[in-house]
Amino acid sequence: MKRVLLVFLTAIFFLLSGCTMREFRLVQRKTEDGCVYYVADWKWKKDEPVVILCHGLGGSHVDMESAAEYFYRKGYLVVTFDLYGSEGVRYGSDILIDEMVEKSAEKIESILDGLRQAKNCDPSRYILYGYSLGGMTAFYQAAFGETKPSMIISMASVPDFEEILKSSLEKKRLKYDAEKWRLVYTTGQENRRMLQWAAQKNPANRIQQLAQIPIVMINGTEDESMPIQSAEEFKKQVERAGGRIWLYENQGGTHQDLGDYHTEDSSVPLKVSLNSNKVRSSAFSSISFALRTSSSYRPLFSNLSSLGKCR
Repeated sequence: MKRVLLVFLTAIFFLLSGCTMREFRLVQRKTEDGCVYYVADWKWKKDEPVVILCHGLGGSHVDMESAAEYFYRKGYLVVTFDLYGSEGVRYGSDILIDEMVEKSAEKIESILDGLRQAKNCDPSRYILYGYSLGGMTAFYQAAFGETKPSMIISMASVPDFEEILKSSLEKKRLKYDAEKWRLVYTTGQENRRMLQWAAQKNPANRIQQLAQIPIVMINGTEDESMPIQSAEEFKKQVERAGGRIWLYENQGGTHQDLGDYHTEDSSVPLKVSLNSNKVRSSAFSSISFALRTSSSYRPLFSNLSSLGKCR
Protein backbone atom coordinates (compact mmCIF):
# COMPACT_ATOMS: atom_id res chain seq x y z
CA MET A 1 0.00 0.00 0.00
CA LYS A 2 2.81 2.40 0.88
CA ARG A 3 4.55 1.58 -2.37
CA VAL A 4 1.38 2.27 -4.37
CA LEU A 5 0.90 5.57 -2.55
CA LEU A 6 4.53 6.53 -3.18
CA VAL A 7 4.20 5.78 -6.89
CA PHE A 8 0.97 7.78 -7.04
CA LEU A 9 2.48 10.81 -5.29
CA THR A 10 5.59 10.63 -7.49
CA ALA A 11 3.43 10.63 -10.61
CA ILE A 12 1.47 13.65 -9.33
CA PHE A 13 4.73 15.46 -8.56
CA PHE A 14 6.11 14.98 -12.06
CA LEU A 15 2.77 15.91 -13.61
CA LEU A 16 2.62 19.16 -11.68
CA SER A 17 6.27 19.86 -12.41
CA GLY A 18 5.59 19.48 -16.09
CA CYS A 19 2.70 21.94 -15.83
CA THR A 20 4.52 24.63 -13.92
CA MET A 21 7.86 24.30 -15.73
CA ARG A 22 6.46 24.17 -19.26
CA GLU A 23 9.05 25.24 -21.82
CA PHE A 24 8.44 28.63 -23.39
CA ARG A 25 8.34 28.42 -27.14
CA LEU A 26 6.83 30.77 -29.69
CA VAL A 27 5.15 28.80 -32.46
CA GLN A 28 4.49 30.32 -35.86
CA ARG A 29 0.88 30.35 -36.97
CA LYS A 30 -0.98 31.85 -39.90
CA THR A 31 -4.50 33.21 -40.07
CA GLU A 32 -6.91 32.38 -42.88
CA ASP A 33 -6.07 35.67 -44.60
CA GLY A 34 -2.34 34.92 -44.45
CA CYS A 35 -1.26 36.98 -41.42
CA VAL A 36 1.75 35.35 -39.74
CA TYR A 37 2.09 35.58 -35.95
CA TYR A 38 3.95 33.82 -33.16
CA VAL A 39 2.20 32.44 -30.10
CA ALA A 40 2.97 30.61 -26.87
CA ASP A 41 -0.04 29.18 -25.05
CA TRP A 42 -0.94 26.86 -22.19
CA LYS A 43 -2.38 23.75 -23.86
CA TRP A 44 -4.62 22.69 -20.99
CA LYS A 45 -6.06 26.18 -20.40
CA LYS A 46 -8.84 27.61 -22.54
CA ASP A 47 -9.66 30.92 -20.89
CA GLU A 48 -6.38 32.72 -20.16
CA PRO A 49 -6.16 36.36 -21.25
CA VAL A 50 -3.89 37.44 -24.07
CA VAL A 51 -0.92 39.82 -24.27
CA ILE A 52 -0.12 41.04 -27.80
CA LEU A 53 3.33 42.62 -28.00
CA CYS A 54 4.18 45.21 -30.69
CA HIS A 55 7.78 46.16 -31.50
CA GLY A 56 9.14 49.51 -32.58
CA LEU A 57 9.99 51.04 -35.95
CA GLY A 58 12.64 49.04 -37.79
CA GLY A 59 12.37 46.11 -35.39
CA SER A 60 10.76 42.68 -35.57
CA HIS A 61 8.80 40.21 -33.44
CA VAL A 62 12.10 38.83 -32.13
CA ASP A 63 12.56 42.04 -30.12
CA MET A 64 9.56 41.06 -27.98
CA GLU A 65 10.56 37.50 -27.13
CA SER A 66 12.00 38.12 -23.64
CA ALA A 67 9.03 40.25 -22.60
CA ALA A 68 6.67 37.65 -24.08
CA GLU A 69 8.31 34.89 -22.05
CA TYR A 70 7.80 36.77 -18.81
CA PHE A 71 4.11 37.37 -19.44
CA TYR A 72 3.82 33.72 -20.45
CA ARG A 73 5.30 32.66 -17.11
CA LYS A 74 2.62 34.78 -15.45
CA GLY A 75 -0.05 32.61 -17.08
CA TYR A 76 -0.94 34.64 -20.15
CA LEU A 77 -1.15 33.48 -23.73
CA VAL A 78 1.33 35.70 -25.56
CA VAL A 79 1.50 36.79 -29.17
CA THR A 80 4.17 38.65 -31.11
CA PHE A 81 4.13 39.58 -34.78
CA ASP A 82 5.95 41.73 -37.30
CA LEU A 83 4.35 45.12 -37.80
CA TYR A 84 3.38 45.95 -41.36
CA GLY A 85 6.51 47.04 -43.19
CA SER A 86 8.75 44.88 -40.98
CA GLU A 87 7.93 41.42 -42.34
CA GLY A 88 11.09 41.22 -44.43
CA VAL A 89 9.19 40.69 -47.67
CA ARG A 90 9.17 42.65 -50.90
CA TYR A 91 6.33 45.17 -51.16
CA GLY A 92 4.93 46.63 -54.33
CA SER A 93 5.33 50.21 -53.15
CA ASP A 94 6.94 52.32 -50.42
CA ILE A 95 5.29 52.21 -47.00
CA LEU A 96 4.72 55.29 -44.85
CA ILE A 97 3.93 55.52 -41.14
CA ASP A 98 0.19 55.83 -41.70
CA GLU A 99 0.12 52.49 -43.56
CA MET A 100 2.36 50.86 -40.96
CA VAL A 101 -0.02 51.82 -38.15
CA GLU A 102 -3.33 51.11 -39.93
CA LYS A 103 -2.29 47.81 -41.47
CA SER A 104 -0.64 46.66 -38.23
CA ALA A 105 -3.96 47.31 -36.47
CA GLU A 106 -5.64 45.20 -39.17
CA LYS A 107 -3.15 42.45 -38.39
CA ILE A 108 -4.15 42.62 -34.71
CA GLU A 109 -7.79 42.08 -35.68
CA SER A 110 -6.78 39.16 -37.90
CA ILE A 111 -4.74 37.60 -35.09
CA LEU A 112 -7.67 37.94 -32.69
CA ASP A 113 -9.88 36.17 -35.23
CA GLY A 114 -7.31 33.39 -35.47
CA LEU A 115 -7.21 33.03 -31.68
CA ARG A 116 -11.01 32.84 -31.54
CA GLN A 117 -10.99 30.02 -34.04
CA ALA A 118 -8.28 28.17 -32.12
CA LYS A 119 -10.47 28.32 -28.98
CA ASN A 120 -7.55 27.98 -26.58
CA CYS A 121 -7.76 31.40 -24.92
CA ASP A 122 -10.10 34.32 -24.34
CA PRO A 123 -9.21 36.95 -26.98
CA SER A 124 -11.96 39.23 -25.70
CA ARG A 125 -9.58 39.95 -22.81
CA TYR A 126 -6.36 41.16 -24.33
CA ILE A 127 -3.61 43.60 -23.42
CA LEU A 128 -1.67 45.60 -26.00
CA TYR A 129 1.98 46.13 -25.08
CA GLY A 130 3.90 48.40 -27.46
CA TYR A 131 7.15 50.30 -27.80
CA SER A 132 7.36 53.50 -29.90
CA LEU A 133 5.60 52.63 -33.19
CA GLY A 134 4.12 49.63 -31.37
CA GLY A 135 2.69 52.00 -28.78
CA MET A 136 1.22 54.18 -31.54
CA THR A 137 -0.42 51.07 -32.97
CA ALA A 138 -1.85 50.22 -29.56
CA PHE A 139 -3.37 53.70 -29.17
CA TYR A 140 -4.73 53.57 -32.72
CA GLN A 141 -6.34 50.18 -32.11
CA ALA A 142 -7.92 51.44 -28.90
CA ALA A 143 -9.28 54.56 -30.60
CA PHE A 144 -10.33 53.21 -34.00
CA GLY A 145 -10.12 49.41 -33.90
CA GLU A 146 -13.12 47.11 -33.92
CA THR A 147 -11.93 45.02 -30.96
CA LYS A 148 -10.81 47.29 -28.12
CA PRO A 149 -8.02 46.11 -25.79
CA SER A 150 -8.69 45.65 -22.09
CA MET A 151 -5.50 47.55 -21.27
CA ILE A 152 -2.59 49.38 -22.92
CA ILE A 153 1.04 49.30 -21.77
CA SER A 154 2.87 51.96 -23.77
CA MET A 155 6.60 52.64 -23.72
CA ALA A 156 8.30 55.63 -25.38
CA SER A 157 5.10 56.55 -27.18
CA VAL A 158 2.23 59.04 -27.04
CA PRO A 159 -1.19 59.08 -28.75
CA ASP A 160 -0.91 62.54 -30.34
CA PHE A 161 0.03 61.55 -33.89
CA GLU A 162 0.07 65.13 -35.16
CA GLU A 163 2.65 66.17 -32.59
CA ILE A 164 4.73 63.05 -33.22
CA LEU A 165 4.90 63.65 -36.96
CA LYS A 166 5.49 67.39 -36.70
CA SER A 167 8.51 66.76 -34.47
CA SER A 168 9.86 63.81 -36.47
CA LEU A 169 9.19 64.22 -40.18
CA GLU A 170 12.40 66.07 -41.01
CA LYS A 171 14.54 64.24 -38.46
CA LYS A 172 13.55 60.58 -38.75
CA ARG A 173 13.44 58.01 -41.50
CA LEU A 174 9.73 57.20 -41.57
CA LYS A 175 9.33 55.48 -44.93
CA TYR A 176 10.15 51.89 -45.84
CA ASP A 177 11.67 51.97 -49.32
CA ALA A 178 10.36 49.03 -51.36
CA GLU A 179 13.43 49.01 -53.62
CA LYS A 180 16.15 49.58 -51.05
CA TRP A 181 14.51 47.44 -48.34
CA ARG A 182 15.29 49.95 -45.62
CA LEU A 183 13.95 53.06 -43.90
CA VAL A 184 14.53 56.37 -45.73
CA TYR A 185 13.47 60.01 -45.40
CA THR A 186 10.11 61.15 -46.75
CA THR A 187 9.43 63.80 -49.37
CA GLY A 188 7.54 67.05 -48.78
CA GLN A 189 4.47 65.66 -50.52
CA GLU A 190 4.58 62.53 -48.38
CA ASN A 191 4.93 64.65 -45.26
CA ARG A 192 1.81 66.61 -46.14
CA ARG A 193 -0.07 63.39 -46.75
CA MET A 194 0.95 61.95 -43.37
CA LEU A 195 0.07 65.15 -41.50
CA GLN A 196 -3.36 65.13 -43.13
CA TRP A 197 -3.83 61.52 -42.06
CA ALA A 198 -2.66 62.31 -38.50
CA ALA A 199 -5.23 65.10 -38.22
CA GLN A 200 -8.02 62.74 -39.29
CA LYS A 201 -6.87 59.64 -37.37
CA ASN A 202 -5.41 61.10 -34.20
CA PRO A 203 -6.13 58.97 -31.10
CA ALA A 204 -5.49 62.06 -28.96
CA ASN A 205 -8.76 63.46 -30.31
CA ARG A 206 -10.71 60.46 -29.02
CA ILE A 207 -10.19 60.91 -25.31
CA GLN A 208 -13.60 59.49 -24.36
CA GLN A 209 -12.81 56.19 -26.07
CA LEU A 210 -9.32 55.94 -24.59
CA ALA A 211 -10.58 56.86 -21.12
CA GLN A 212 -12.52 53.59 -21.09
CA ILE A 213 -9.28 51.59 -21.05
CA PRO A 214 -6.69 51.44 -18.22
CA ILE A 215 -3.39 52.80 -19.57
CA VAL A 216 0.17 52.57 -18.28
CA MET A 217 2.74 54.82 -19.95
CA ILE A 218 6.53 54.84 -19.53
CA ASN A 219 8.23 57.86 -21.11
CA GLY A 220 11.61 59.57 -20.99
CA THR A 221 11.77 63.23 -19.99
CA GLU A 222 14.28 63.98 -22.81
CA ASP A 223 12.49 62.08 -25.55
CA GLU A 224 12.36 64.42 -28.56
CA SER A 225 10.32 62.00 -30.70
CA MET A 226 7.60 61.42 -28.11
CA PRO A 227 7.63 64.59 -25.95
CA ILE A 228 6.97 64.11 -22.24
CA GLN A 229 4.77 67.21 -22.30
CA SER A 230 2.45 65.41 -24.70
CA ALA A 231 2.25 62.42 -22.34
CA GLU A 232 1.53 64.70 -19.38
CA GLU A 233 -1.22 66.57 -21.24
CA PHE A 234 -2.79 63.29 -22.36
CA LYS A 235 -2.81 62.06 -18.76
CA LYS A 236 -4.67 65.20 -17.64
CA GLN A 237 -7.26 64.80 -20.39
CA VAL A 238 -7.88 61.14 -19.59
CA GLU A 239 -8.27 61.89 -15.90
CA ARG A 240 -10.71 64.71 -16.63
CA ALA A 241 -12.73 62.22 -18.67
CA GLY A 242 -12.80 59.83 -15.70
CA GLY A 243 -10.23 57.37 -17.03
CA ARG A 244 -7.44 55.49 -15.24
CA ILE A 245 -3.92 56.22 -16.36
CA TRP A 246 -0.46 55.80 -14.84
CA LEU A 247 2.44 57.81 -16.27
CA TYR A 248 6.01 56.94 -15.30
CA GLU A 249 8.62 59.52 -16.21
CA ASN A 250 12.20 58.33 -16.54
CA GLN A 251 14.39 61.32 -15.70
CA GLY A 252 16.89 61.95 -18.50
CA GLY A 253 15.45 59.16 -20.63
CA THR A 254 15.48 59.65 -24.40
CA HIS A 255 13.75 57.78 -27.18
CA GLN A 256 16.80 55.66 -27.85
CA ASP A 257 17.86 55.40 -24.21
CA LEU A 258 14.65 55.29 -22.21
CA GLY A 259 16.35 54.57 -18.90
CA ASP A 260 15.92 52.14 -16.04
CA TYR A 261 12.41 51.41 -14.75
CA HIS A 262 11.63 49.65 -11.44
CA THR A 263 8.02 48.73 -10.89
CA GLU A 264 8.96 46.84 -7.70
CA ASP A 265 10.05 50.13 -6.10
CA SER A 266 6.87 52.00 -6.92
CA SER A 267 3.24 51.48 -6.06
CA VAL A 268 0.70 50.97 -8.80
CA PRO A 269 -2.75 51.10 -7.16
CA LEU A 270 -4.60 49.21 -9.86
CA LYS A 271 -6.80 46.28 -8.86
CA VAL A 272 -9.16 45.30 -11.61
CA SER A 273 -10.01 42.12 -13.49
CA LEU A 274 -9.99 41.52 -17.22
CA ASN A 275 -13.56 40.27 -16.80
CA SER A 276 -15.05 43.45 -15.33
CA ASN A 277 -12.79 46.40 -16.09
CA LYS A 278 -10.09 44.69 -14.06
CA VAL A 279 -6.67 43.60 -15.17
CA ARG A 280 -4.61 41.08 -13.27
CA SER A 281 -2.27 42.79 -10.85
CA SER A 282 0.46 40.44 -12.12
CA ALA A 283 0.42 42.35 -15.40
CA PHE A 284 1.68 45.42 -13.57
CA SER A 285 4.23 43.60 -11.44
CA SER A 286 5.61 42.15 -14.66
CA ILE A 287 6.13 45.45 -16.47
CA SER A 288 9.51 46.14 -14.89
CA PHE A 289 10.91 42.69 -15.61
CA ALA A 290 9.58 42.75 -19.16
CA LEU A 291 11.13 46.16 -19.77
CA ARG A 292 14.49 45.28 -18.30
CA THR A 293 14.82 41.87 -19.97
CA SER A 294 13.31 42.49 -23.42
CA SER A 295 16.10 41.70 -25.87
CA SER A 296 15.77 44.92 -27.83
CA TYR A 297 15.50 47.20 -24.82
CA ARG A 298 18.14 45.76 -22.50
CA PRO A 299 20.87 48.10 -23.80
CA LEU A 300 18.52 51.05 -23.43
CA PHE A 301 18.24 50.57 -19.69
CA SER A 302 21.88 49.98 -18.81
CA ASN A 303 22.96 53.61 -18.46
CA LEU A 304 20.35 55.08 -16.15
CA SER A 305 19.50 53.87 -12.67
CA SER A 306 17.19 56.64 -11.52
CA LEU A 307 13.70 55.57 -10.60
CA GLY A 308 11.00 56.66 -12.99
CA LYS A 309 8.56 59.11 -11.39
CA CYS A 310 4.91 58.11 -11.36
CA ARG A 311 2.64 61.06 -11.94
